[in-house]
Amino acid sequence: MSAFLCPACGLPQLAIKYSISLAPDSRSDEIEVQLVECDACDLEGAAIYEESRRGAPDSESVSHLGYRLNEWQYVSLKKQIRVCTQRDNAQCECYSHTVLGRQDEDGRWQGIPGLNWEHVFEMTLVPGP
Repeated sequence: MSAFLCPACGLPQLAIKYSISLAPDSRSDEIEVQLVECDACDLEGAAIYEESRRGAPDSESVSHLGYRLNEWQYVSLKKQIRVCTQRDNAQCECYSHTVLGRQDEDGRWQGIPGLNWEHVFEMTLVPGP
């Protein structure tokens, strides 16, 4: 399992615990909502991974941002993700995929309601041994 640098304690102990793949939108080919926890401190959060492979063959674009969540937000999102039995299926039409994968009239993903943009951090991958 990959480890990321924790923005709270600075240790390479931040890990993705749960995730759900969402349908592509008008901008991204891959969208994944992830729940992250630090094994060294009490940080709990959500991470959004977006990847676009549109345009020139070497023009791949990746965004992987984390957001600190309070305990209520974390537990709520965890329940919403875990209730789906097909979390890797971006085309799943369950309630969780429908709610988390909302898109506007232009086909743009609407994100996760309630994320605090003031508590955003880069998901910095720590190279393995």
